[in-house]
Amino acid sequence: MVDEAQYLDQKNVRTGQRAEVFEWLRAAAENGNFHLVFCGDSSLANIIARYPQLQSRMIRPVVIQPPSQADIAALTQGTPFAAPKARHALDAVARLAGGLPNVENVLRIATAFCVWQRAS
Repeated sequence: MVDEAQYLDQKNVRTGQRAEVFEWLRAAAENGNFHLVFCGDSSLANIIARYPQLQSRMIRPVVIQPPSQADIAALTQGTPFAAPKARHALDAVARLAGGLPNVENVLRIATAFCVWQRAS
């Protein structure tokens, strides 16, 4: 599994070729008889589409969409943050880079603050 695989699309300064790392990994996977998983941002599918030798060996890419308002509602259900104003603010956070992990961080920090606030 290769995370942040969109950064493998680099130009080799010696050969002038792009994305040689993809080709090396593909050859290693074929010779070693193992599978590869490339994870990355939304540009990765377009990058791989430029290399037929990669695309022909790929299973359909899975694109994870940004979290929906229903996702935010599910995360906040049963918490003080289930109120419409809080969910609206968390929905804005979820649309930023980082998505749901950012929302989880905000909820964790806010919950810790609320517990501390009640204790004082």
